Amino acid sequence: MIELDGALVYSASDLATAATCEFALVRTLDVLLGRAEPAPRAPDAMLTRTAELGAAHERRVLQNYLDM
Repeated sequence: MIELDGALVYSASDLATAATCEFALVRTLDVLLGRAEPAPRAPDAMLTRTAELGAAHERRVLQNYLDM
C-alpha cells in the first residue's frame, strides 16, 4: 500500500491481507500514516534467502544487458 497524490493505492498483497484479516490491513495503514509503530518481526531465513537469490538474479540479468 502506498500513498500517491493523497490517495491510497492498494497492492494485490494488501487485498489478500484484507481478505484474511481486516485488522491487519488497518494496522498497516496506521503504520503508513505514522499513527503506530511497525510490529517487531522475527528474522525469516527463507525470506532472507529468497531476497539474496532474487538480487543475484537481477544482477546477472542487468550484467547480460550491459554486455550486449
